[in-house]
Amino acid sequence: MLEKLPDYEKQLTDIDEKLGNPETMQDMKLFRSLNQERSHLAPIIDELKEMQSLQEQIADAKQLLKEEKDPEMLELTEQELDELTEQLARSEQKTKMLLIPPLIQWKGKTSSWKSAQEPVGKRLPSLLQTCSVCTPTMLMPRDGRWKYSPPMKQVLADIRN
Repeated sequence: MLEKLPDYEKQLTDIDEKLGNPETMQDMKLFRSLNQERSHLAPIIDELKEMQSLQEQIADAKQLLKEEKDPEMLELTEQELDELTEQLARSEQKTKMLLIPPLIQWKGKTSSWKSAQEPVGKRLPSLLQTCSVCTPTMLMPRDGRWKYSPPMKQVLADIRN
């Protein structure tokens, strides 16, 4: 992955140059897409630089292990090497996740919760027409007063007994 770092850095500088161009500011669609691309690339570059730094620290720790004679220093260096190796593994995993391209937005618009309407002939019946589970337990209006439906009366009678 680190071999791609110079390419990503060049790509980022090209994007920064385009963003600095006044003509880009006039085309908001281009400006927005360049900013999105930049916001995707910048964390990747930062994480790759972190990986590069960790690899250099690991190489230094291994070199120190070869040269060091003091047992306490060897133990500390081994602990540091283990920690650096774990950090490198986490950093590699994070970089792999960052390399996954962001979701493509349709026609430059963000998604909305509105769903497409179906033709009238294909509409599902409403909840009030199809709900048979809750209907027997609901209060029903009769003679201007609310009264329990017969199934609900049975439920209440069972509870009382």
